[in-house]
Amino acid sequence: MGGNRTRHLLSSNEEAVTEEYTALPALCVVVIGLTLFFLLLAHAYAAYQAQSETAHSYHTAELLTEKLLDPANAFITPGGAIDLASFMQASEPLTQLQQDYSPLGFDFLFRLTANTTIVTLPADAYIPTNYIVASREVSVVLNDAQTIPGRLSVLLWRQP
Repeated sequence: MGGNRTRHLLSSNEEAVTEEYTALPALCVVVIGLTLFFLLLAHAYAAYQAQSETAHSYHTAELLTEKLLDPANAFITPGGAIDLASFMQASEPLTQLQQDYSPLGFDFLFRLTANTTIVTLPADAYIPTNYIVASREVSVVLNDAQTIPGRLSVLLWRQP
């Protein structure tokens, strides 16, 4: 008889309290925490990718500036200054650089600023709202007697 009573107590305990819904708030907190963690991780990865892309584009703009200031170009004088008249008519270095960088998905233009003179090559280029600029201080030869300080800039952007 004692065994029957023990089995009866184990099978139907009417004094126990069950709390089925206490696990739900804890589960919700865990799921919300994991969701926020993965959102933060995804945002950090996207921000790193964007910053890496910007640094790569700026490096490319710097390389274009160096190639444009190559002494082998016709508009660079023996002293390393830019001859303004020759620069305004220069199309060969520009077309060669555009052919080299277009397959990479870049488009760009060159801008030479000296006093109130601004020369943009190509002159009819469309400039989007997002672009990277790399600039260098240069000497600009206006004529045989006059050399003034100027700034050579490369505006670079990704082709759509």
